[in-house]
Amino acid sequence: MECEHAPALDVGRLHELDRLGERAVALVDRAIDNFVAGLPQVLVALEDALGRDDVEELRTTAHRLRGSALNLGAARVAEVTLALELLDDRPDTTGLHGLLHNLGEAAAAAAVALRDYQELGRRVTPSSPAPQ
Repeated sequence: MECEHAPALDVGRLHELDRLGERAVALVDRAIDNFVAGLPQVLVALEDALGRDDVEELRTTAHRLRGSALNLGAARVAEVTLALELLDDRPDTTGLHGLLHNLGEAAAAAAVALRDYQELGRRVTPSSPAPQ
């Protein structure tokens, strides 16, 4: 159950959302805050579902997380959660532990990248140079 290793963050997606206007920036910031704050609970819920062999709960929780990740450009989180969503009814639990480990790493990278975007990224547009 290997993933292709998408980038932690598709900054273009966030720029796209921010271009919707000033009110959109506030909504994007709130969505980032909620996403980052909720990651630990979602990861625990996925571990719990795995511990109970509840594949349906794993899929459902992964699906919700994937939707949020895609909305915010958290590409690697979306990639790993897709693999969780596509599980068959009797998955290899060894592989699942690896996927959840990968998801934890992807979530940590996405949280850092999203916070960096909030603090630094908005000063950079696709057509301007990065701040020095």
